[in-house]
Amino acid sequence: MASETLLLGAVAYDPKVVTIWDGFQQYFGARGLDFDYVLYSNYESQVEGQFSGHYHVAWNSPLAWIEADRLARTRGRQARALAMRDTDCDLTSVVVVRADSPLKSLSELRGKRVATGAADSPQAYLIPLLHLAEAGLEPERDFEVRRFDLLVGKHGDHIGGEREAARALVAGRTLGGIGRPMLLELIIGLAYTGAGILLLRLFEFESRRTASLETM
Repeated sequence: MASETLLLGAVAYDPKVVTIWDGFQQYFGARGLDFDYVLYSNYESQVEGQFSGHYHVAWNSPLAWIEADRLARTRGRQARALAMRDTDCDLTSVVVVRADSPLKSLSELRGKRVATGAADSPQAYLIPLLHLAEAGLEPERDFEVRRFDLLVGKHGDHIGGEREAARALVAGRTLGGIGRPMLLELIIGLAYTGAGILLLRLFEFESRRTASLETM
């Protein structure tokens, strides 16, 4: 790729993404860096685009970072992490029930229905379900998963799936809900006026929304 402009690949998970990267473009331009960006509708296309030489640096989700690293290895190359937002540090996920629920411990989810975000959401599906399995609760064997697959391909960057999980919990269609701590705020915002929300488990894990660079 022969260009003096640094090109970044990102996913348009929300209209505000254009505003965000326009701001970066102005910021870098004022400091002498010729910067532009290319938007994709999903992370899988973005990862493929990087290794096809369409841009230089990727703004990846945690899952896309893993996909980029694996793809690089299959091609005898190396993906390197360059930076991470401080706001993504110490990311957590929670498992909650309504406080008026008879469930008071994680083990009592056995045989129940639990709402989650989209299938490719690390924070609202993949990692929490792994932790539950490690705690002895195998998804779809020990409890039913009600997954809300909204905007699959965007790796849960939006809150659509978690919002629907909150709605299901508030409406009593599920007995548990999984997502980021914002799930609690979503439930409160849905005007749940019962006894509140009971936190069954908080999972701490390291988020890796990093930029990755492939040497072209």
